[in-house]
Amino acid sequence: MDPLNAILNFGLDNPTSSQSLSLLVKNLLANRFPSPEIVTLPEAFMRKAGLAISQTNTDGRERGFTLLANDKSQLMIPDEKRWSIGDNKSVSVQPFNEAGIKDIGVFHTHPYQQQFGAKSALAFSEMDVISFLNTPRDRFSIVGAPDGTFLMMVKTLDTPLSCNDPLSVLFGRGSAVDPASQIKLIYENAKQQFAHLIGLNWINMAHVQVQKQFGLIFYQTEARETRNDPISPVLLKVDLKDGGFASKK
Repeated sequence: MDPLNAILNFGLDNPTSSQSLSLLVKNLLANRFPSPEIVTLPEAFMRKAGLAISQTNTDGRERGFTLLANDKSQLMIPDEKRWSIGDNKSVSVQPFNEAGIKDIGVFHTHPYQQQFGAKSALAFSEMDVISFLNTPRDRFSIVGAPDGTFLMMVKTLDTPLSCNDPLSVLFGRGSAVDPASQIKLIYENAKQQFAHLIGLNWINMAHVQVQKQFGLIFYQTEARETRNDPISPVLLKVDLKDGGFASKK
């Protein structure tokens, strides 16, 4: 049975040390915000995301698609004909807008851009973060790098309901300061302070501040022993360590 459409046989109160993406979706739709140490991506997602990454590597244009849930809270992925195609800098992923289907998350690819370095492809740009926080329907966002690895950010109870929603402030889930301006400033400061340091990815430093200020949880692909090893479907929670990012093992 396709793991994206399989009916899970265990409840929402499962231990939070490890969850499939399908179970995480069920929890998020039930307004539960678990923070498991491990999230496993379904085979069908790996296959379709891998295809999108391959296409981006071929023509340099970003691809993206919504991640969906049906009326039983089962995770679904749209057909390739429903994917969005952008340019070499961005892609505008369109909502699904069909009865009985909920948009729950978003995936998009990043091409390799030499001027920013290979590491920057496995990162969320400032516009990625702003768009994610400005879209209440999206509970998580995944980016795919040219080498096939993934980075995911997930909203929590500490995340503003929407950057543009003044009610977030009233309920203690937002800031009176424009979050978009805050995010741009975070990226500008990180670049000025850390871009010149060899061996340090300044974008990761921006992620650290975004995580702190907007209550997001980050996950990234489990490291491979060698480049010839297959990409793991396992995403590990990213911890703050010495001001930078380090995945738990």
